[in-house]
Amino acid sequence: MEKFLNDSITVSTQALEGMRNYSSVPKYIVKDSDDLLKLYNSQKNGLQNNDVKKYYKLQLEVSNMNIQHGQVGEFLEYEK
Repeated sequence: MEKFLNDSITVSTQALEGMRNYSSVPKYIVKDSDDLLKLYNSQKNGLQNNDVKKYYKLQLEVSNMNIQHGQVGEFLEYEK
């Protein structure tokens, strides 16, 4: 799981940097992406501290955020 989180953190960080370079990306998408990155980092911290309960609680938040905001899909649709 930690490898997956590291990959997610890397991809999210790169995407967020890219979004910040485009002034046309809506601020709410940048904020949601930043919030998602923070959740990933918190999950990683939970795993490193053997706090599996924290990891899964945060995973629920990640899933809910993706369902509610569909960040990646919104950004891709916006770029078309």
